[in-house]
Amino acid sequence: MALPSGEILFGNFNGYFSTTDFKEPALKNLNVYFRRGLFYGIAGKVGSGKSGILSAILEEVPYYSGWFSVSGTVAYVEQEPYIFCGTVQENITFGKPYDEGFYNQVVKVCCLENDFKLFPTGDRTEIGERGITVSGGQKARLSLARAVYSKADIYLFDDPISAVDAKVARRIYDDVIRGILRGKTVLLVTHQVHYLTECDHLILMKDGAIEYQGTPQQLSEPLSKLMI
Repeated sequence: MALPSGEILFGNFNGYFSTTDFKEPALKNLNVYFRRGLFYGIAGKVGSGKSGILSAILEEVPYYSGWFSVSGTVAYVEQEPYIFCGTVQENITFGKPYDEGFYNQVVKVCCLENDFKLFPTGDRTEIGERGITVSGGQKARLSLARAVYSKADIYLFDDPISAVDAKVARRIYDDVIRGILRGKTVLLVTHQVHYLTECDHLILMKDGAIEYQGTPQQLSEPLSKLMI
């Protein structure tokens, strides 16, 4: 089955993160269709398999049964942001041609404008081992900006707003996830489940399996238990 760009489909998928222990899969019997242009929230307790779904999409599950298909380009923002030695601008454009208008828009929605004013030479400042040290929150926002600038079809976010304060997190949620990326396929894994009440489709994980899925309104009761 050929999927339209920006869509993901899992069928009877069982994923193993060990190549030697096949007693029980870490991801169990996943059957889910991620449709183009929708915002998906993925929640669950620690160890429930939330991030495992993203790993499967990224083809980082070493052994699996069943099948899955991913159509289109994928951008991933992980919990531990990746920053390389180079300028701030290079960390955002990541080898793609520089588009000043879009670049400035990305910088704004990712709440980096004030940081650029503080850097010695703005976005030309070197960071990484040979440059200045950036904070955890700055790393998170730079990693987010890199993903947005890539203009991917699918965005995988593994709790990117956990490293920033509540005010900035809200701005990023409104201006990035629900703003500039509207119309893209977005999968957001987060422990901050109050953000998931606005998603198009919600997936609640437990013990590596999808326990519930539906709209936030349909899953208001199990979702409320995660907020406790």
